[in-house]
Amino acid sequence: WVGSEGGRVVRVQGRDKAPAKPGKMKACDMKWSTNALQAIYRVPAHQRDELIRSIEKRAKADKRRGVDLSALYAARPPFTSIFPVGTVFGYKGHVGRVGGLDCSSFSKKVFATGGSDGEVHVYNMLSKEPIRVMEGRGAVSAVKWSKTRSSILAWAGDGGVVVSDVISGEEVDLKPAWKENVTPPKEDEENDTSNQPSVLSSLFSPAPFSSLAFNGKVRNLIAAGDKNGVVHVWRLPQELVGRSQGGEEEFKNTFESIDT
Repeated sequence: WVGSEGGRVVRVQGRDKAPAKPGKMKACDMKWSTNALQAIYRVPAHQRDELIRSIEKRAKADKRRGVDLSALYAARPPFTSIFPVGTVFGYKGHVGRVGGLDCSSFSKKVFATGGSDGEVHVYNMLSKEPIRVMEGRGAVSAVKWSKTRSSILAWAGDGGVVVSDVISGEEVDLKPAWKENVTPPKEDEENDTSNQPSVLSSLFSPAPFSSLAFNGKVRNLIAAGDKNGVVHVWRLPQELVGRSQGGEEEFKNTFESIDT
């Protein structure tokens, strides 16, 4: 999946990968390197023999002993033959830049995006229209699915960090990861990060958030980085750390069972 600066959301499906050790093809008279054979393997079969003859003709004119990648490119084959364009499937995207995109760990069909239009979309890969559209509290720069609870999605950006249950629509109450309080910087210190700690446990951030991640080992922690270079860490409620009974089935029923 790809999100563009212009707000497009597309799925690009490439052609089959070339084998690690492709065998020599019948049309080859010269010795071909493995890399060159892998490149020619991507060419559609009905074009392959003619292209091989053209490349070898140029290689012989250049007095080469065989065909490697440099010989292949010297023959100037059609770029789209060697690097064919994959199949593109478009979705209803965002108005403005796509800042974040993440695929669910619980379903191969489900993914989410966030954009500068302040919206967060949840899609089924088979449907052009998003299944859920949520308000992101300002431009969204990062989107992440929870690795332990299928319905939990987090996003970060100009409006702070939000963790939400995409089925119920309820937001999760985040708690500081440490008990001590961190005093927010004064207005004249907001752009001066020299005296600020590198890691905070506060919901306050004088700068927009730019990145976000769930902790893969300590599962009740979530962290976000802001544009001042400061990392913020919070605790998730304990009940959201493990998998919920029937939760995955409800998630799949909601986001996979759709009319296409």
